[in-house]
Amino acid sequence: MGQLESVAFDNHEEEETTVLNGDRSLHGVASAIREGRVRKICVLTGAGISCNAGIPDFRSPVTGIYNNLEEYHLPTPESMFELAFFRENPAVFYRFMSILPGEYKPTYAHYFLKLLQEKGILLRVYSQNIDGLEKAAGLGDSFLVESHGSFATASCIECGEKYPITQLKCDVEEQRIPHCKCGHLVKPDIVFYGESLPLKYTWMHTADMVSCDMLLILGTSLSVQPFSTLIHQVRENVPRVLINNEAVGPFRFCNLSCCFRDVMIEGDCDEGVKSLCKELGWEEELESLYRKDHPLPEVGDPSALLEEDDPSALLEEDGDVRRRK
Repeated sequence: MGQLESVAFDNHEEEETTVLNGDRSLHGVASAIREGRVRKICVLTGAGISCNAGIPDFRSPVTGIYNNLEEYHLPTPESMFELAFFRENPAVFYRFMSILPGEYKPTYAHYFLKLLQEKGILLRVYSQNIDGLEKAAGLGDSFLVESHGSFATASCIECGEKYPITQLKCDVEEQRIPHCKCGHLVKPDIVFYGESLPLKYTWMHTADMVSCDMLLILGTSLSVQPFSTLIHQVRENVPRVLINNEAVGPFRFCNLSCCFRDVMIEGDCDEGVKSLCKELGWEEELESLYRKDHPLPEVGDPSALLEEDDPSALLEEDGDVRRRK
């Protein structure tokens, strides 16, 4: 018995020093990528990567979506995205949809995913987001699993017939509840509570988690199942790296020796990926991708006086921080 315990302990010590060469830091993560020790990266993304695009997350205390639904008098905030509630109260959901702002642009974090694809080291991105910004950044469909669906398409909740998204937008603008030709309700193809995840997720996630040699987690609370269980499906010697405003899930215990494969990079997702790219020498490439959709103001343009990342260029409006136009 004692001999078995000794072997197990020795293996644990060996793994602790070989994963990221024992360097559980931003530098250690960058070194593993730069030196070619990492070639198949899987990325899990949440609402935190879209916050800098102006899209609120769900759970932030003041600006989160769940904290701004009082006017709808819901049984619980989550009811807005429950299939049973939608069947009985579709007007509530579509009234909520009508106040959502329109066009958004990808953030640095989205373009970082595109950069991983271009470098040939991205295996897959599993996104909880429904905003479509990964595709807007140029991420190929074969590299993306929209685990909670997307607002880009819509279907009948009974027969599954596709509904033109342009017509859905028109219905929302004119405060009509969209119905299929069969007479039943239509909704965007986002996953509500009570619905199964997309088949693409079901088919691919097990093999991808076993195959990847690094797991990056960006901007998620890891609180929604079954998505949150993905981090437990990678092999034991695969480094797991969280870039987030706070430690969540197993990353709350990063200081323990048993968490030898976990790296916590605390802070804003955009700043986190920019720091990682700086370590990798990819800073200019990331900036080049970002500037395709976010060009710098021309010389002499009055808007150039407002630097894009200058906090003074932000105004408080209706409880949200919005960029001055």
